[in-house]
Amino acid sequence: ALLLVSFIPSLIKRGFALPSFLILLFFASLPLKVSRAIGLLPIVAIPVFARNISYAPPIGFKKVLISGLTILILFKCIHFRDIGLGLKEEMFPVNASDFILRERIEGNMFNPFDTGGYLGWRLYSRHKPFIDGRMASSLLREESMVFDTIGNWKEVLDRYKVDFIVTNSTYLNDGGLFNVIGKLFADNDWILIYQDHNCLIFTRNGTNSHLVEKYRLPKSHIWDEVVSEAKNHILSDPKKERTWETLGYAYSMQGRWKDAAAAEKKGLRYQPENKRLHDNIAVFRSMGYY
Repeated sequence: ALLLVSFIPSLIKRGFALPSFLILLFFASLPLKVSRAIGLLPIVAIPVFARNISYAPPIGFKKVLISGLTILILFKCIHFRDIGLGLKEEMFPVNASDFILRERIEGNMFNPFDTGGYLGWRLYSRHKPFIDGRMASSLLREESMVFDTIGNWKEVLDRYKVDFIVTNSTYLNDGGLFNVIGKLFADNDWILIYQDHNCLIFTRNGTNSHLVEKYRLPKSHIWDEVVSEAKNHILSDPKKERTWETLGYAYSMQGRWKDAAAAEKKGLRYQPENKRLHDNIAVFRSMGYY
């Protein structure tokens, strides 16, 4: 907004430079596609901004200070999420982060790679993400051990003294279910205290007792979240390899066998060569749901 406003003096004094404006628009559009590209914008914007303000009449320090404070107050008062701008809540643990901050969850956090950057931004300095885009490959292997439940995956949680887990339930690339979700469902060492449309929070048994007493949920709520995530995957791309399988499995865990059968059958419209769907449908057929 400030950069766009900075072009006004140059327009008034007929010093408007169309190439600078187009270059700025190009680099400002890149973060809309890939968020990490936002780092390029200041490099381009500084010389453009400096040129633009050279056309502005000199003003006193007091006016600059008042204008700056007014802008900061306006941005502080605007709730961008309420007007449909900002982060897409279906992609990030927005509400779960609100819950963590509001309820003051204690201890060390464990999270999947894809949401680490957001969690680090929202929860600093109360909590550090276990992993985000800056981490070493060794941590990525340990993160995979847990979410794919490879080997002694629980030892990783114990070694890092993890007290609570903040996670979605599916892989972004193919819609497949994290293996650990089924393990946590059956594991009495981990208690579900939060569930929404795209995030689950588990706390280790014996920690955050005040929250367990207040917010403990039946583990069956896990599958409501999985259904919601699978449906979001389908809305974005119904051809994602494992999405329909995930939806069918979640319905099965809820005892909704007919819905599970129907979901996997519908998946064949988009993935006619998917062997897992064919195998699952054969099982449903043997059970009399076709």
